[in-house]
Amino acid sequence: MPKIIDNIEQKIYENALALFAAKGYNQVSMKDVAEASGIAVGTLYNYYSNKMDLFLNVFEEHINQVYTKLREIIERDRDPGECIALLYDEFVKIGGFSEELIKDNILNKNNEIINKLRDRIHKKTKSLVKRLRKAPDGIDLEFSQNNEKRIIRLILLAIIDFAREFPGERDENIAFINSLIKKI
Repeated sequence: MPKIIDNIEQKIYENALALFAAKGYNQVSMKDVAEASGIAVGTLYNYYSNKMDLFLNVFEEHINQVYTKLREIIERDRDPGECIALLYDEFVKIGGFSEELIKDNILNKNNEIINKLRDRIHKKTKSLVKRLRKAPDGIDLEFSQNNEKRIIRLILLAIIDFAREFPGERDENIAFINSLIKKI
């Protein structure tokens, strides 16, 4: 009789996310995820047909959770700086995923799911920039589309780079990024 594991999908998600974030896609095997989750490799294949399927599903689920949190912050009209802090913390949590996603070289540049996730990150960051830069008189400052893309990329890369280069300075990094956005 097969053993029943409570919350098996959640365990797989958490362990796969941790492994991919720590080691990167190429250094993680289905066996690694199965062992970390306390299941047989065959059981893991009942849920995901291959490593790419597992990776994309785990990554998409995590990003969707981040978007839900960002949307809640924006809808409650809370301090937009909280969004930068959330992005910072989540990018730290997923480690190498975030850097590869932003740099356009995660697995395959033409992967539909990755492109969709990248676009969603850019759109959310764009809305954050607009809220952070709202002028005191209520007039939004506008950029050309090309410059807006550059600013969004700069913010995302700053978050990732500062988290990597100054890992013990979370609050200072977030404060600096928020002040940078307000000055752009």
